Amino acid sequence: MVSNPAAGWTVDDFAKLCAEQGLEWSPPTRGSHYKAVSRHLAGHLTVPYNRPIKVIYVKRLCSMIVAHQAAQEREAK
Repeated sequence: MVSNPAAGWTVDDFAKLCAEQGLEWSPPTRGSHYKAVSRHLAGHLTVPYNRPIKVIYVKRLCSMIVAHQAAQEREAK
């Protein structure tokens, strides 16, 4: 995703990546926005259900994953 954010990523790709990285990925309860949450970070990332997902959301998720991993490492020490 980092090397090609415009590759036509889907919500299913985001869900799989979040599961692999330990982020919570929740479908919308109403409306059309999914939510990514890290228990190590404040806040969340909302992603609208569009096909393909816009590049900005891919970049934001990648940044969130990097911050999530760094926070995990700090807490492990």
